[in-house]
Amino acid sequence: ACRAPLPRPLSRALYRRSELRGEHARLDAPPWADETSRLIPRDSDVDAVAACLPWRVSSQYCFREPSHINLQETRALRNEMRAHCRRYGSRRPQRLLVLSDSRVCIGAVAKGRSSSFKLNGILRSLTSWLVLGDLSLGMLGVSTKASPADDPSRFAPLRRPSSRVWAVASLGQPALVA
Repeated sequence: ACRAPLPRPLSRALYRRSELRGEHARLDAPPWADETSRLIPRDSDVDAVAACLPWRVSSQYCFREPSHINLQETRALRNEMRAHCRRYGSRRPQRLLVLSDSRVCIGAVAKGRSSSFKLNGILRSLTSWLVLGDLSLGMLGVSTKASPADDPSRFAPLRRPSSRVWAVASLGQPALVA
């Protein structure tokens, strides 16, 4: 997991673009049905913003036993929200933006449920931390190539921010988590 400061106007603009409903996906669709045409396309602007921010590693996770990547990413999100609540408490309502390359995690968190029994269990515990911390979560999709959190998960050095000044100027308070 990585964190980066974000200027308030940019954080508001990104929050307005965050996923609110999830998206339709069906695993047992017949081969001739084009289910990918119903998916919401990724926003390349989010990738550009992610490339410009000065990210720092906030935590790395070693899971005791391997499980499906979607479960692991949702557990990592829950752990980040728990750490945020412990660090900052619930002094006032907060909006947090989260970048993820997992469409399953984004859709399940945005919708608040999933058809997966295991994922629903993680979502229930995530919800309790969101309520406890008075947090509103904005989930944004980012491509795997642009995700800063992929570097620490592969034990690679964190990439340096690109030199696009429009996104880096006046870095302020709200945090963006990836």
